[in-house]
Amino acid sequence: MILVGHGSWRAKLNRNEPRPPVVRPSRPRWLDRDAKRMWNKVVEHIVACELAANIDAPLVARYCQAWSSWKRAEEFLHAHGETYTVRSLISGQPVMMQWPQAAHALRLASELSRLERVLGIGPFMRRRVPVNARPGTPHAHPTAFERKYCRGGVDATRKRFERRARRERLKQMKLAEAAAAWRKGT
Repeated sequence: MILVGHGSWRAKLNRNEPRPPVVRPSRPRWLDRDAKRMWNKVVEHIVACELAANIDAPLVARYCQAWSSWKRAEEFLHAHGETYTVRSLISGQPVMMQWPQAAHALRLASELSRLERVLGIGPFMRRRVPVNARPGTPHAHPTAFERKYCRGGVDATRKRFERRARRERLKQMKLAEAAAAWRKGT
């Protein structure tokens, strides 16, 4: 509704996009132990949000394996610290060096954040995932935002936003005409 009010192109996205049937993806055998645990959690989440399809198995597998690698790198850094000391060959002075696992953990954290956005993981991302509301589910009831700002339902709110946007466009057009008339008169 906010996107409609702002005239965003995202408000006009295809609402009739093809949706594959919701199927629990099959877990690849090559995942390590931690990745398999994460697989079960993530698949449970995407099935509950009705986003799961067999075609998404490689994406979920990449996320789970990256998460497992990130966890191992973080455990190493927790045990050994982020840096270690070596002696400089030139001066003989001690020099602090960063473990390769520190850079690896940063790269994996960035990749995990990107994949979490795609999969709808995290509180902010879950709000962006459309879920079909069924009677008896928590999503079937309006949120506090909807109760406060969506009086009369979604269609009425959209019409109010459109009227407000139309008034703003008219105001901008009148200001532009007045400025043009002033320039001609000067």
